[in-house]
Amino acid sequence: TSIESGKALQSIVVHKDVVTCVAVASASSGALCGGIGLGGTGGAQDAASSRCRLVTGSRDCTIAVWEVKPNDPQAVSPRPLHLLFGHDDTVTCVALSLEQDLVISGSEDGTVILHELESGNYIRSIQTGYPVRHAASTTAGYILAYCQTPVNNVLITYSLSGKQLAFRETLENLNCFAFSEDGEVVLVGGQKGLITAYWLHS
Repeated sequence: TSIESGKALQSIVVHKDVVTCVAVASASSGALCGGIGLGGTGGAQDAASSRCRLVTGSRDCTIAVWEVKPNDPQAVSPRPLHLLFGHDDTVTCVALSLEQDLVISGSEDGTVILHELESGNYIRSIQTGYPVRHAASTTAGYILAYCQTPVNNVLITYSLSGKQLAFRETLENLNCFAFSEDGEVVLVGGQKGLITAYWLHS
């Protein structure tokens, strides 16, 4: 949809149910994805450093990875680069990292699944034990999952290998997340009106 006119520019149907989440990242523009600032590598721009990817998640339990060409009349490729599977319930959140070649997805089924962004290859599943509301990776190599149940709201940190490193109850519903540049700290905001910083490794 055009920001200036509000006119629909392109419509693509791939998912078989409601699209529940989207994330985008560009290696040349430092676009934000899942709370992570992805900056360019510097120097001359080439096809690799200017690539842009869009990831969508759906209630049909699938994730799609798309190529984005901002200067093309059809900015999003008509067919996804990859259609990813593995969740058994609604995909609630997606994030991606061009630098780490990662797609991170979370689901109502309590899993966080990692795939390779460019190849689409499955890496691993992490069982959190709770419905996942937010999941992302950091530049320091952590995976953060925010999980919410009627009686428990928790932040869980994992290594890229899937090992649990930290577990904490938040005692409030969280709405937004941002990571420090070094990927060691997460800032969260929630229903109490506070901004709280947590070390991710402890």
